[in-house]
Amino acid sequence: MLILSITARIYRLFSARSLTLAPLAFALPGSLVACVPHTERPPPKAPVAFTRPSPDPLSDPEARFAWRSAASGGYRVALPDARGWRVDVHSGPWFSLSHAATHSQLWFGAWRASRILRIEECAEKAQRELPKVLELESPSATFERTQVSMPAGFEGELSLAQAQRVSETLGRAMLIAARPGACFAAVFLTQSSDSGALRRVLERLTVLADRTLTTARFQQIEERVSRDKTHE
Repeated sequence: MLILSITARIYRLFSARSLTLAPLAFALPGSLVACVPHTERPPPKAPVAFTRPSPDPLSDPEARFAWRSAASGGYRVALPDARGWRVDVHSGPWFSLSHAATHSQLWFGAWRASRILRIEECAEKAQRELPKVLELESPSATFERTQVSMPAGFEGELSLAQAQRVSETLGRAMLIAARPGACFAAVFLTQSSDSGALRRVLERLTVLADRTLTTARFQQIEERVSRDKTHE
C-alpha cells in the first residue's frame, strides 16, 4: 500500500475542506446583503417659490400720476395712485389728504400776514398746527435740505427727514416757503413696518417731494402774486 507523504495528505485534506466550504463562501455575501435593511431615499425637496414683493403704490416707477383739486383755496396737486387718496376735512388754511394703503398723509396750506414773514416763522406755524411734524424735526432726523424758489414768487426750503420708532420707519418731506405777506407749506408724512421699510420710505419721500410737493398749484396765491407783480 502506497503511503502518501504528509505533504500530499495535508494537501488533499485542505482541498476537500475547500470544496466543502466553497458554496458557503459564495452564499455568505448574498446572506449578508439580504440582512442589510432597505432604506428608502427621502423624496426630493420641493423648489422654493420666489414671490416678488408687491410694488409700492406711491414709489412704483410705473405708477401713474393724476391731478386732484379742492374748490376751497384753489388747490391742485399731482398724486401717484390718485384713486387711493381720500380728501380729509379742511381745517383752517390746510387742505389734507390721506392714503390708507401706505399710512401716508399730505397737507397743503397757505396763509397771509400783514408783515414780511421769514421761512422760520412759516415753519413754526406748520409745526404748531400739525403736531405729527414735530416727531421728525430733530437735527438727527433731517438728512437733506435744499433751497427752492416755488411756488412762483416764493423763496423756501425743501427738507427730508427719517426716523425709527420701535418697529416702524417714519419719513417726512416738507416744503416751507415765504414771500412778503404770505406763507406756503406742503408736508408729506409716511411710515412703514414691512420688510425693506427704510428703502420704501426713502423712495416715497423722493417721489412725493419731486413730483407732488414742488408741483402743487394754488390759484389764490398765484393770482395775488400776479397782481402784486403788475403793481410793481
